[in-house]
Amino acid sequence: MTSRALLLLGDEVAATRAWPPPPRGPLPASPPNVDRELWFDIPSGPDKLFYRGNFCGIRVPGVPLLEGMAGRTVAPWSENQAPFCPPFMAGDVLFYATHGQWDAVQEYFKVYAADGYTHWQANVCLAVEAALTRDEYFRVCRMARDAGIPFLDQWFLGGVWGERDADAAYWRPIVKPWFDALVAEGLIDCACVGWQLDKFNTGLPRQIEGREQAPIQSIVDMFADWCGPREIPLGTHWVNEAGVWRVYWNGREFEFDRFRGWKDQRNKVFFFHHQGDVDIPVDLYQAKLKDTLDPFGNGRMGTSGLFGDRPFGLVIYECSAQAQFDLRCSEDDGDLRGALLLYTKGATHAVGYGNGARRPDGGAL
Repeated sequence: MTSRALLLLGDEVAATRAWPPPPRGPLPASPPNVDRELWFDIPSGPDKLFYRGNFCGIRVPGVPLLEGMAGRTVAPWSENQAPFCPPFMAGDVLFYATHGQWDAVQEYFKVYAADGYTHWQANVCLAVEAALTRDEYFRVCRMARDAGIPFLDQWFLGGVWGERDADAAYWRPIVKPWFDALVAEGLIDCACVGWQLDKFNTGLPRQIEGREQAPIQSIVDMFADWCGPREIPLGTHWVNEAGVWRVYWNGREFEFDRFRGWKDQRNKVFFFHHQGDVDIPVDLYQAKLKDTLDPFGNGRMGTSGLFGDRPFGLVIYECSAQAQFDLRCSEDDGDLRGALLLYTKGATHAVGYGNGARRPDGGAL
């Protein structure tokens, strides 16, 4: 393995990167009756705790599309020539690596960095699905760093990897070798337990490693034990907008309790990668975000206990991806939606975006 001392780690990349990059084109006009101005201070440069990413929305003209990618079978999008360029997903990059198309990987990261994004969603479960060796996957991650993307956000569970409704006892021997190797190679700055965790996990308590606990919570706790001492901010991602998948016994039956569920994440989870309805208007979307930002900010859900005991950090993560994949949302419209949702006013504010955003004049946000 490469010595960690020889690697340019994320914070060091951030310190050497020229930022912001030159502005891109201006955004379309904002809709009426929405929060449309940045009302809180954001870091002036790359910051690990302020998420700037775009997991589904990057356009890379001229690169041949692979099977299963957006627009692959739809003319004229299938030619991937401007103005008909479909979005690339972060996971698509791994399949280019599988096919040995390293030039395409490099071109993607060149565009990603030039657009001003500082966090890239690396994905261990998709690396397994793409049949990459560990060394090949690490090569992809290093190419992101070499392109000037400071922070590698390693997502672990999801997709076709592993069994449904498993627990920490099942996942520990599978995932720990990957985690340890990423740490040893200096290729993990942030982490996410997994993608859409409520689709393949259960919150119903059972006996796990000698005590009764919720399987999904045992998995979150496992990752928190690994990330916490290393000050790696840990996130979760869900289909449900509550951001937890916990039930509690109330003396008569098990019931869902999002407030207690978030309080139980104290000193464990920092990022909440929020997924919302891509088809609802921005004003309604902002109102739904307030339903979480307000209790995050006023303490009804507790605080993270991390990084100076900040509120839990909601990231506007998946807000236009499916519409972009379906070729009914442009990159400009997606960036506008991401920016406006970031501007949502609540008792606290969001801590970044994962589905693209930029300022009205096209500058990096």
